[in-house]
Amino acid sequence: MAEPQLFRLDKFDPLPWEKLSDGRYWTHVVLGQVGKPLKYYSLDENGKLIERTEVVTDAGLFNDDSVRTIAGLPMVLTHPKKRKFNLNREGLRVGTLLNRVAREDGKLITEAIIDDYRGVAVIEQILATGKLPEASSGYGLKKLTQREDGIWEQFRGEYDHVAAPLEPGSGRAGESVGLRFDQKEWTDGLAIAQPLYFDLGNRRIDSEDNSKTFSNKTDSKDIGGVTKVATIVLRLDNTDRAFEVTDEGLISAIGALQSRADSLQSDLEKVEGELEQSKSDYSRLEGELEVTKSQLEKADSNRMDENAIATQIQQRLDVWSVAVPELKQDNPNFQPDYSLSSTQAKAFCLGKLTSIKLDGRDASFVDGAWDTYLQMRGSRHRQDESRQPLDGLYYQVDGDSERGDMSHEDPREERRRRIENRRNRNYKRH
Repeated sequence: MAEPQLFRLDKFDPLPWEKLSDGRYWTHVVLGQVGKPLKYYSLDENGKLIERTEVVTDAGLFNDDSVRTIAGLPMVLTHPKKRKFNLNREGLRVGTLLNRVAREDGKLITEAIIDDYRGVAVIEQILATGKLPEASSGYGLKKLTQREDGIWEQFRGEYDHVAAPLEPGSGRAGESVGLRFDQKEWTDGLAIAQPLYFDLGNRRIDSEDNSKTFSNKTDSKDIGGVTKVATIVLRLDNTDRAFEVTDEGLISAIGALQSRADSLQSDLEKVEGELEQSKSDYSRLEGELEVTKSQLEKADSNRMDENAIATQIQQRLDVWSVAVPELKQDNPNFQPDYSLSSTQAKAFCLGKLTSIKLDGRDASFVDGAWDTYLQMRGSRHRQDESRQPLDGLYYQVDGDSERGDMSHEDPREERRRRIENRRNRNYKRH
């Protein structure tokens, strides 16, 4: 048989729905509406909230490349945290979009089956309030163009999923984009398709006009007879293709194969979930290891060897051993602050013993100033020591116990004393 093609209808009203005998919902979902303003929010580089309005154009909503990706898409309770459906790793799937697509007054509509008890419960809760469930499509864009009025125009690409049924007010476009429940009673004569891979139903062929309708009757004595038909949907090259099968043995085999496929898919999702958890645990352990390494490296950098500690202590003692005697001449009660580093101690002592200003000076300047101070201090002490023998000589020659330390007298005073001593000696001789 010829491969069925995706198609659009100018009008598809009323849109029927039914709660099936097994508890599932068959209905239609509005995926988009031409010109419907969609508000998006983001933050700029300065953290300011930016509001952007987007609309989808007619060409952007109904282009073939985009529409052909709808059949077989999953319906999920909410958009996945990672934005993509990704083999239902988050366990959100509640239904499936089918391969009948319609166009109604600028709206893109498709058939859907909600077969998960969670989705069924949400639908019934919302309908009981007199409102309608909403939907939000997840899709990529081929183009996003800004108009002169500041509005952005979408040109849609591939669909990934549809978040539905959503509570009223949850969808970005409101009730105009959501599940359709226009009719309260089931209308005979319309086909019921089931999700996933095949639909098992009864098909009656009217021999008078060869028109095809679908019925729930199973009486083989009806006009034209009743034949079981399974519509098998296979995804080939990313495209869903439907085939009709009438052989009951093949239908049963397909059913068993589908059950096996569902079981394997469930096992695969479980294994993938465990793999993701293992990756998460491994990543967490890597983080803990990095923190441990960082702490050990920090501890090693802060640990100083004994030689370095001894050197620092000796440098501090060297400074205070030189400065304390001189500082105590002005303040006998002075006590050094051994908590200061050697450079800090040098700066403190230079401030007390010299008139130089150390404000804003770095450690190298302080070290250089201290070394120069020590050199000048050593030279002064050597000069004092060289004068000591002369002082003793003057004491021996003059026998004057009141002279004291001549090294600290003024040269003119020293000359005056010498002249006076000569006069005294000449006076004694006479």
